Amino acid sequence: MISTVLLKAQIIWTLLAYSVTYGCCDVLNETRLIRDLLKDRYDPDARPVRNQSDSVRVELQMIYKELKEIDEPKQQMTSNTRFRIKWKDVSLQWKKEEYGGVKVIRLDPTRIWTPDLTLYNSVHKDGGNIYSYLTKAMISCNGSVTWLTYANLKTTCKLDISGFPVDDQKCTLKIGSWTLNSAELDLRLAADNGKQPNLAQYSAHTEWELVSANATRNEVKYPCCPEVYTDITFTLHFRRKPWFYVVTIVLPCVILSLLASISFLFPAGSGERVSLVISVLLGLTVFMLIINEETPVSSDTTPLLTRYFSVICCGTFMILLATAFILQIHHGSNSEPVPCYLVNLRNVLAFLFCMRASSKPQKPEKNQLLVDKMLPDDEHRLSVPFADSSIPACGVPRRRHATDIMLMSKLQLLTSHMEENDLVDKSLNDITPCHCGKTKKLTLNIVVSMENYKIILKLLVTVFSLAVFSKVRVDAGKGHKARLIRDLLQDYDPDARPVKNASDPLIVKFTLTYNQLQDLDEPTQVARSLVWINMFWQDVYLKWNASDYGGNTQIHLSSTRIWKPDLTLYNNANKDGAAIYDLSYQVTVSSEGNVGLGCPLILESVCPINIKNFPFDTQRCRLKIGSWVYDGFNLDLQLSESTKGIDLTTLEANSVWELKSAHAVRHSVKYECCPASYIDLTYTLEFRRKPLYYIMTIIFPSVLLSLLSCISFLFPADSGERLSLVISVLLGLVVFMLIVNERTPVTSDATPMLTQFFNSIAATTVLALIATAFILRLNHASTSEPVPNVLACIRDCIAGAFCMRRESPRQRVDVNFEDVLLTESQVTSNGYQRQWPVTIRDLVGLTSFRKQQTEEKILIELQKITAHLEEEHTTSKIKADWHYTMTVFDRFFFVIFFLIFISFVAYVFSF
Repeated sequence: MISTVLLKAQIIWTLLAYSVTYGCCDVLNETRLIRDLLKDRYDPDARPVRNQSDSVRVELQMIYKELKEIDEPKQQMTSNTRFRIKWKDVSLQWKKEEYGGVKVIRLDPTRIWTPDLTLYNSVHKDGGNIYSYLTKAMISCNGSVTWLTYANLKTTCKLDISGFPVDDQKCTLKIGSWTLNSAELDLRLAADNGKQPNLAQYSAHTEWELVSANATRNEVKYPCCPEVYTDITFTLHFRRKPWFYVVTIVLPCVILSLLASISFLFPAGSGERVSLVISVLLGLTVFMLIINEETPVSSDTTPLLTRYFSVICCGTFMILLATAFILQIHHGSNSEPVPCYLVNLRNVLAFLFCMRASSKPQKPEKNQLLVDKMLPDDEHRLSVPFADSSIPACGVPRRRHATDIMLMSKLQLLTSHMEENDLVDKSLNDITPCHCGKTKKLTLNIVVSMENYKIILKLLVTVFSLAVFSKVRVDAGKGHKARLIRDLLQDYDPDARPVKNASDPLIVKFTLTYNQLQDLDEPTQVARSLVWINMFWQDVYLKWNASDYGGNTQIHLSSTRIWKPDLTLYNNANKDGAAIYDLSYQVTVSSEGNVGLGCPLILESVCPINIKNFPFDTQRCRLKIGSWVYDGFNLDLQLSESTKGIDLTTLEANSVWELKSAHAVRHSVKYECCPASYIDLTYTLEFRRKPLYYIMTIIFPSVLLSLLSCISFLFPADSGERLSLVISVLLGLVVFMLIVNERTPVTSDATPMLTQFFNSIAATTVLALIATAFILRLNHASTSEPVPNVLACIRDCIAGAFCMRRESPRQRVDVNFEDVLLTESQVTSNGYQRQWPVTIRDLVGLTSFRKQQTEEKILIELQKITAHLEEEHTTSKIKADWHYTMTVFDRFFFVIFFLIFISFVAYVFSF
């Protein structure tokens, strides 16, 4: 009997010591540890704190690996990053001695609590979750959790392209908790690397240079919520490497612009100089297409490269004007002296450029030589000039909660084993020699006083029970939230509408925070919006007494575990679905049963676009949100009273569109499919396009091109380059039409105003081409026939309307060889002036050696010369009349087409 009692006491003490020191007699490995930690009482939705008022401290460090792309047209940045996240989970603590010395385990993050860190300015279609790849989390025995994850982030980046292609850009990554405020989650920067992003593994980008990176911690109070939320904003400073743009765009354009200047080195009468300048304009137009593809569509500012191209185009335009001016001088009248103002301007420019006129001997006039043959000798010659001398013309140059160890259940199992002797023997065989050696002395001490056996045994059981129940109480303190969640969801059905009576409607308050219009795609007529949604309702099945659960008045649950209103975007254009909430975000539940769900979303909606006034158009886009299966008797969707349904306090400006107004209206609509009415909330957003981009890159260059067709009328009438100029204008307009077609939707309901503008310019340019052909026809008309009376009448009417006067004709000198007098100023002999008029007959009479026959021959020759001069005079008069006619029509066409193009421009800017 005594031996049996001693044996039982030995067994009890041995198992008790082993349980306290090493745990149960299962295999000591990670499997048992993980099962003990996560068994029954751990809930991944329960915040891992001992007290409700405690906050979870989360340390965040970003390891910036690579900049993948900065998309200028869409103003988005794609980055490859790593995140090291650290926090302490008081529910995931253990004694390593109890589990064979295991210090660290690695678990799937979906099995434990993780902070719901969100990238606020994300534009990724999967949402703003920064956990793109769920790598395993490392958990140490003290409850410290370290999670190293990596993600490809796609964010908005407001670009300042005013300095393109030598610009600097600053892009941000704003990360914070979406549902937990700063009192629940204390987000901090990791102490490593001086609280800055880790750039040790950064890979250089081919186009962008990372100048600097810094991080700041912010505490922000949003209009939607009374609590303060913490975020960490990483700011990345990039600088563009401009070499690619310098070599492929800037340098060729500089060469093209220099070619326009080289045209002044061509001879004044060379028509190739006009062709050269026109070719430069066409080359600049092609380069403008490249710039439009590389730069974002922004109307907030104009890129430096675009401004540079505009200046070059204007300069080339002025060069073309100067070329036309020089050609006009070159083809000017050689019978009239250079005007005084032109002479003065020429002299000033010649002085500035240190130029001198070349002195050459004047060639005697033919008329003078003919008369000199009549003179008797070289000393006494008399000259009778028949025409004035001509003077040469001159030109002017000019881009958890730790799991509980079930000690009570093991103690009961141990007691039941002690009542069976066979099991006792088996237990003795399982005890290692080391343990037996340790418990032998204890057993001998118990044998010494057999009378105290019962007292000692009761004492040991009491102490052991106190230790166990003390641990249970601590664990219960840690698992209030887990127990609360388990109790709430034990019989919960997410598909059951949470109302007491089936006839009661469930009221859902909805708020939409419009954050940014990301894109309004005219060709596909789809609006892409970044919004934050918040909806609130009461779930009668999610109520509890806070005092029964350690004072917990609020919990966070995964949205997939409870009922949610099936709100849908009716005019959805996203192929992935029309639901307006992200299931990866948590809901907030209070002890009164109030449920709140909020998340950021990218909504793609159908937006019919009226492009009649493009690019000075205003568009109205709608977001129609409502339940798809619940009618108005089951779900009463209402607008939030605080924001009247739409919140614009966090609105970020768009570079192309300006939000003019926004309002929300609640509708109750009865559809043909169903007898009951359905409720929807319709948000109407009115956007006005900022036209600066289109003015600088399309309208302004096209206006310059259209004016070139007017300049063609300033060229000389016989210049064939004026036709080349007008044809080049048509080609340039075709190139710009390609840009317009890419920017406008394919629709037959209306024709864009810009397309109408281009069509009008093209049609007018064709008319200018016809007018140019008409002038050339006049230039090549027969000079032997006078200007027809009808044409002359039209010419005179136009000339009178434009106050044009014909040049005064040169006085004709009628020569009578019997009576012609030589004035005293015309008769010289060795510097001596005769004081009386002398006739040719007198001269003949004075020459005694001349014979009568010679006189008659001379008179006959003079009569022939007079007849020839009479014929030339008549021909030149007809030719001058034709030239005057062409000048009048050139002036008429120039003014008319100039006014037409100006009226087109005024029409465009009247919208």
